[in-house]
Amino acid sequence: MNNNSNIRLISGLHEIVGLYDGFVIDLMGVVHNGVSLFPHVVECLTALKGRGKMVVFLSNAPRRSYTTQARLDKLNLSQDLYHKIITSGEKVHHNLKNRPDEWYQRLGTRAYHIGQDKDESLFDENACERAMGLEDADFILNTDLVSRGQTPRDFEEILQKAQQLKLPMVCANPDLVVQIKNSIEFCAGSIAKRYEELGGEVCYHGKPYPSIYKWVEQAFPNHYRLLAIGDAFETDIKGAQNANIDSAFVTCGIHAQDLHVKYGQLPCKEDVEKLAHEHGATPTYVLPGLIF
Repeated sequence: MNNNSNIRLISGLHEIVGLYDGFVIDLMGVVHNGVSLFPHVVECLTALKGRGKMVVFLSNAPRRSYTTQARLDKLNLSQDLYHKIITSGEKVHHNLKNRPDEWYQRLGTRAYHIGQDKDESLFDENACERAMGLEDADFILNTDLVSRGQTPRDFEEILQKAQQLKLPMVCANPDLVVQIKNSIEFCAGSIAKRYEELGGEVCYHGKPYPSIYKWVEQAFPNHYRLLAIGDAFETDIKGAQNANIDSAFVTCGIHAQDLHVKYGQLPCKEDVEKLAHEHGATPTYVLPGLIF
């Protein structure tokens, strides 16, 4: 899996579908572009279902799974085509509500939220309280940038002050960037990275961190052979590699410009190998999209 020369470019999942029982599929950049489904998604998921394959969506969405399901419903993706949705936000909510380890037990309950209103499901069931200012907070709950077009620099003053107050940060989305339609936008992970550079303490949830893959393993029968499908080397491919799961890299997401491809096109293998080397993560396969 770590040998770049063994990367296999395939035109669709039909070439390898018999090798796997379950598919762990990213959402943003693979299933949809933030606005609409990619062209072959429904056809592909229907083909997998017809062959008795089990599909679990694994997303770094910084909100609870039920809100992500509602979003897919609005995109007209039938719930019959997948078994379950696991989000990094659901993992964060679980930990805030249940306090499963010493780190969370000493975290406190008052959260200063950096993010958008659509991420407020993390406050469900009194998992934590909202602090209106940093001075009133026990920790920072980092889910996203507040509005599109912002960069981590827009939060420098907040982060500097939070570090002075020694506030720990919970990052509900480790992604550095995401592709929304035709533009690349910064994500919560970019804010968390800057906070670490300032000396702040950050706890991450989601891909590529191991705790989310424990939930993935629990979603499938023990004997299932799994393939993870995603568009990001740092999260999807690296996370699968660390979890010893085969992976398929989809080229139409955040790395499309690096590879000089459009949806449905396969890149030069050498370009993929270069990215794999740069990120220290090697996919098993390369796909031009979620295409059967």
